[in-house]
Amino acid sequence: MRLEFGNAKNMNECKLQSEGIPLRNQLVSDKSDSRIRFVRDILYSSLPSIFNTLKGFLILPILSKLMGSATYGIWVQFNVSIMLMLCFTTLNLGHSMSRFLVGSQPKIRLVKDLNAILFLVFSVEIALGGILFLSRHALANFLFGSERHAVIVTIMATYLPLSAVNNEFMAFLRARRMNRQGALITIGKTTAQLLAVSLVALHTSEIVFILSSFAGVELITMILLSLYIYFSLFRQYHFKMSFENIPTYLKFGIPLIPMTLAHWVVQSSDRYVIGYFMNVSQVGIYAVAYTLAGALGVLLSPVLTVLLPDLSDLYERKQVGELETRFQRIQKYYVA
Repeated sequence: MRLEFGNAKNMNECKLQSEGIPLRNQLVSDKSDSRIRFVRDILYSSLPSIFNTLKGFLILPILSKLMGSATYGIWVQFNVSIMLMLCFTTLNLGHSMSRFLVGSQPKIRLVKDLNAILFLVFSVEIALGGILFLSRHALANFLFGSERHAVIVTIMATYLPLSAVNNEFMAFLRARRMNRQGALITIGKTTAQLLAVSLVALHTSEIVFILSSFAGVELITMILLSLYIYFSLFRQYHFKMSFENIPTYLKFGIPLIPMTLAHWVVQSSDRYVIGYFMNVSQVGIYAVAYTLAGALGVLLSPVLTVLLPDLSDLYERKQVGELETRFQRIQKYYVA
């Protein structure tokens, strides 16, 4: 089905012609600028993907060699569990921002909606964190094979809201097509995580301290992101908040939860199966092979990161023909 915007298109043509601007040249220029920006955003988004892949490769020998496969298995279960909970608790509001906060928007609306989303997500994460803390012994036995790892579940309860807020901040930067800034922040965070793991692993063999250092990096990242966004972009509107548009965001985001959950099932649920029928040591051994085989994702994830904000921006600017062309070419890229 081809979407039509007849009235808007005619109005734009009349406006361009009345101003003496050659319509064809202007449209070609818009398409060229849009494509250049799309490619540039993909290149910026590739940098965090490469660094995250390298982080996985570097953390793998640090934990598995210095601490053993069981410790690496706990690390894997921790991260897999965080991803599972974020599938539900963020309500896919990051995707909603990539749909509705693109293009030219008043700053007051941006900050009001962002604050409302952060408040909602943080509240849900705090509530879930409380549930995790209260059931920490049972969860430790299920996830890590022993109740003595209950402190790890406590760290998880602390880590979860920090990670969720940072994810929403990064989703906002993607929606606003600020991929260069997002790339720099992600690279800095990844570097800090690697340094934290290396330093802690050299001084102790306790996975608790490594996970705590990761939570510390998330906290520092959240503070830096808050300072950048609120004091650089929204200097005049720090504490404005409105829930007026939240129902629209929820209507868009919540139906996408099954998609996000299905992705987690395909990518990560096998760790739970192995951990349940075997032990966390076997999870660590399995995850080593899976990490090595997952390097291909470096070629695919940057496109997915940029695609939704880009298509949404084209849709809002009524460039439906370019939207269809972009989508068709991306499909060919994935098939190839």
